[in-house]
Amino acid sequence: MSVVVEGALILQDPETGEQIAIKASELDFQSDVIDEDRGMGAEIAHVAEVEVEIGDGTRTVRLEVYEYPVGCLNHEELDSGGLDVIQSVKVDIVIENEREDD
Repeated sequence: MSVVVEGALILQDPETGEQIAIKASELDFQSDVIDEDRGMGAEIAHVAEVEVEIGDGTRTVRLEVYEYPVGCLNHEELDSGGLDVIQSVKVDIVIENEREDD
């Protein structure tokens, strides 16, 4: 399975109005089984963190994608590091041999 992300995450500093875009290609997901004993199999968390320079400092943006059951997008959470979300990305879970670009 793999996380497929499309588009760009556009964030805005609420104090300065400065905007920053994080392209889908900049999100590098690390995956880990967080619960092996769920009723329909394992639950897997895919997490990507990106450090961005905006305003007068650095913010950490974190996107968490939960796969449960295997192969199905169950839930996603975005921690924007205190920035306003102007545009989000489209997220999906895809079985490797089903990817369109293969």
